[in-house]
Amino acid sequence: MQGRTLVEKIRPHQCEVDVVGVRVADRYIYGYGLDYKRYFRNARGIYAVADEDV
Repeated sequence: MQGRTLVEKIRPHQCEVDVVGVRVADRYIYGYGLDYKRYFRNARGIYAVADEDV
């Protein structure tokens, strides 16, 4: 059996997966099924929260 994930954050993990869709910086991400309290779940892409307020 192979482990698979769509998004993997670049940071140490306790387990490894065999197939990764995309690796991203260790930031809060949302969209495409990823959400925060059911907000932004249906965004048409995967987005990261800005490091600083602009």
